[in-house]
Amino acid sequence: MEEEIPQALILLRLITRESLQISYPDMSYTRFVLACILRLFMGYLFLLNLFLTIVQADNVIGIFFDILALEFVQKLDDVSYDLSKKYMLGRRMLRAASKEYKIQKRRSRRSRDVPTEDSSINQEIQGFKLIRRKCGSQMYSKAGAVVVKSTMLLNLSCLLIGVSIIASRQWNGRFWCSSIKVRLGDDILRNALIRSRADSSTTERTLVYAYFNGHYSLNGTHQGRPRYTEQNKVCPTYRYNETIPAEIRYCNNRWDDVEYDTECQWLLRSSKTKEFNLLDVAASDWEVWKGRGAIGSTDGFSIACNDVDSRADCNYHGDVIDSTCECHDGYTGAHCEFEMPCKYLEEDFSVDGIDSSGIEYEWSRNEDDQLIWLYDRAVYNWLPKYDLGDYLSTIYNVSKEELKRAEGVSRQDVNFTVTGAFVGNRWVASLGFLNQKGQSIGHDVEYHAFWRNKFAERTFFISGPETNSGSIIGVDIYRIVDKADYNGSPYGVLDLEDRKEGAGFFRCYKGR
Repeated sequence: MEEEIPQALILLRLITRESLQISYPDMSYTRFVLACILRLFMGYLFLLNLFLTIVQADNVIGIFFDILALEFVQKLDDVSYDLSKKYMLGRRMLRAASKEYKIQKRRSRRSRDVPTEDSSINQEIQGFKLIRRKCGSQMYSKAGAVVVKSTMLLNLSCLLIGVSIIASRQWNGRFWCSSIKVRLGDDILRNALIRSRADSSTTERTLVYAYFNGHYSLNGTHQGRPRYTEQNKVCPTYRYNETIPAEIRYCNNRWDDVEYDTECQWLLRSSKTKEFNLLDVAASDWEVWKGRGAIGSTDGFSIACNDVDSRADCNYHGDVIDSTCECHDGYTGAHCEFEMPCKYLEEDFSVDGIDSSGIEYEWSRNEDDQLIWLYDRAVYNWLPKYDLGDYLSTIYNVSKEELKRAEGVSRQDVNFTVTGAFVGNRWVASLGFLNQKGQSIGHDVEYHAFWRNKFAERTFFISGPETNSGSIIGVDIYRIVDKADYNGSPYGVLDLEDRKEGAGFFRCYKGR
């Protein structure tokens, strides 16, 4: 369509009124000029349409790729048409390519414009036959025709094979992200009903969507689109064996974040779409399930591709090995985006010139004596300077054994502690337990904050919402004053304890 502009200008320049009357005495010059102006208008309208499309588009490169693909198909059609016009693909193709229609001049009011097939087709075919009789085997021989047709067939076969290979690789996820990082915001669904797979019994539990934040890996397809499965929170390169993971998959014209493998039992879903790539709809509006008959929008939702192609994807703090980042000393994270955590912490609790620091925390170890990670962050345990069990017994007016049973701990050889861990989008400090060697219990490789009912634990402190820092250093920590009185807050009444916002609560302890 853009060719209409130069074509109209060339016609207006070359064809004068006199030359038009000589060649076409019955044609009006005014109508000719109006026709050229109309061609100019159509050309500029087409360019304006392209400009507005590009300006309003979110993915301009995708538009150019679509145009390139359309031009590729058009070129193939042009090649086939030219070969057909030259009588290289048989008589039928020559007839189809040479067929022309003309409009007969209207002779009366009742007569209609009748399209007629031009007799030049038969003349052209006869012309080709005459050339073949004159030139004999020197031109358009049977052997030559076989070569031309074989070449076209070979090209078509190569094209179909190439398209089939690309389609097969796309179907198998070759061009999709092999791993993504998901953040589900700060939404909470209270009194959610959880159905057991074993006996179909149901229990009520608070559903914190952020517990399902983290890494998801490509796990086959569903309805022709990629399906991503939640990875282990302790070691994100592995999947869960026993714990039920969440999934993100395409179901009935939507992308859903589901918790069970039944059809479209969603917790979070996109708007209706036909997109094959999840990342293409990551920035669209997603809906969150807030109970039967209640659907709302979600804030803070994001999806990012975890695939690594160069050292830039490792923030130049690591090397690319097998499409993953091998971080240099002092850095950690899927993209080496975090500094290595401190081994020891202390409370930086200086208020009005009074230094109340000295309470220490240690990077915790499990019962296999391995450092504990959760959501790519370190987990810390308080180093008790007194018997925390006796203190809590006095505060809650219950025995230490009753406290253990309330937390689901049946072992006798354990001590009380405070465990600080990142659980999706916040740091929380809750009641934890140590064995006689000072190793944390309960943080095994199958740990998941939702299935361990983290929300129901005795939580003492919590950070602000949407904390993305890789370290707890410099993060504001709030004391939970009353967890029962929500007062519009998902975690109850929070108190910064007379500290200034942004001052942080912990610092690295260099004394050990």
